[in-house]
Amino acid sequence: MEITEALSAARLAVEGADLPEQWRERAFGEVLRSLLAGPVAPVSSPAAVSTRSPGHSPGVAEAGRDGPDTGLSALALRLAVSEGALADVFAVEGDNVMVHVASGKIPATKSRATRDMALLIVVARQGAGIDDSWTDVAHVRDALAQYNRYDISNFSKYLRDTGDVFNFRGKPVQQLRLTRPGWEAATELVKSIIGPAQ
Repeated sequence: MEITEALSAARLAVEGADLPEQWRERAFGEVLRSLLAGPVAPVSSPAAVSTRSPGHSPGVAEAGRDGPDTGLSALALRLAVSEGALADVFAVEGDNVMVHVASGKIPATKSRATRDMALLIVVARQGAGIDDSWTDVAHVRDALAQYNRYDISNFSKYLRDTGDVFNFRGKPVQQLRLTRPGWEAATELVKSIIGPAQ
């Protein structure tokens, strides 16, 4: 792809994604880098880029609509990390998200593991466009159980102790939504798992 085509396609992609102003410059750079790195289908209009339906979070493509990697691509754009690096942390298939990192990267203490896993699951589901705004805690519970970090007696308490990173629904907690500090904390957590220069 020639540079002029790549610039135009990157501009259309960012405009079509309807991102908040503070993310547009970085998103443009990531999209442009991705376009110049390898062959991709040309983007001819914003409609070809924006696959979200009304009510979806800004800048999030609908998972599964354009293929199995659309959710991971949307998440990579949202977190400003490479899709390849994210593939080492998450598997996004349809409406399923799986965390697949080494057990040693998940804190040993169940309270801290609950916070980190909740951040990972919720950022992946909401960032990939699987959940419009709220994520059921059952997804977090299942992921913790796979890592042998689920504490049935204190699970809801651990979630409520996460400070200002989530909004909550239900008592005990039934659903989670990331706050602005939550997005920042989740992004930092993902980047710390991926490691430097990703």
